[in-house]
Amino acid sequence: MTQAELRAYILRRLGSPIHNVEITTDQLDDCIAEAVDRFTERHYDAVILALYQLDLTAATSSYTLPESIKTVLHVFPGNNIFSALSETDNLLIPIAPMPYADYLLKLSDVSSIYSWRMAIRTWEDAISNQNIMFDFNYSMHKITILGSIDKILESFPNTDGFYLLVYECADDSVEDIYNNRWLKSYCVALSKRQWASNIRKYNNIPLPGGGDLNHSDLMADANEEIQKLEDQLDDEMCLPPSMQIG
Repeated sequence: MTQAELRAYILRRLGSPIHNVEITTDQLDDCIAEAVDRFTERHYDAVILALYQLDLTAATSSYTLPESIKTVLHVFPGNNIFSALSETDNLLIPIAPMPYADYLLKLSDVSSIYSWRMAIRTWEDAISNQNIMFDFNYSMHKITILGSIDKILESFPNTDGFYLLVYECADDSVEDIYNNRWLKSYCVALSKRQWASNIRKYNNIPLPGGGDLNHSDLMADANEEIQKLEDQLDDEMCLPPSMQIG
C-alpha cells in the first residue's frame, strides 16, 4: 500500500465521499507520519531481532547507534552464546556431547528431559553473568556503557568484540508497513481528531435544513479510539521499553 492509497483509505473510513471530510492532504500526511513514528517505536511487527557489533574504545562510554535501532536488550562480549551461534548450527552442542534429538531418543523419559533443561538453564545463567550494564536513550539514539570501560576491556581480553542484541526496523521502506491493521486504524483515529479540530470553526452555526456540526462529540470519539489503540499496543503488541538498563 502506497501513501496515496493510505490517504484514500483514511478518507473512506471517515465517511468520504458521503461526508465532506474537511482535512488537507498535508494534514493527512502529518497524521500518517505520527502513526508511523508510534508504530516503529513500540509495535513488535515494525522490527526484527538482530545483532549489532559495538567496538568499545578505552575511556569512551557513550556511543551513537543507527536510527534504525529501536531497543537494546543486552550487551554481550563476543565470546559468548552469539559467537557460538556463528560457529555452529547446533546451539546446544556446548553443553552436551550429543544433539538434543539424539539425546531424547536415547534417554526419552521425564527425568532426563528435566535434567537436560536444567543444564540449559545453568548454561544460560552463566552467559547472563557476562551481560554488561548499559543505558539506552531512544530519542538520542545513544547507548552508554555503565562502569569503567577500561576494566570491562580488561575483563574480556580474548573477545572478538562486543555485541548488542537489538530490535531494529525491519525495512527502510515505510510503505511495507502501511497495510498493518493497527497502523491503519491509528491513522484513521488521528485523522478523525484532526478533522474534529478543523470543524471547530462551525460550532453553534446552524446548517441548512437544521442541525449543526458538533466538533466536541467527534473529538471525544477520536480520543476514545486513540486511547483504545494505545491500550491495545501496550497490552498486546508492545516491544520492551526502549530505555532500559541491562
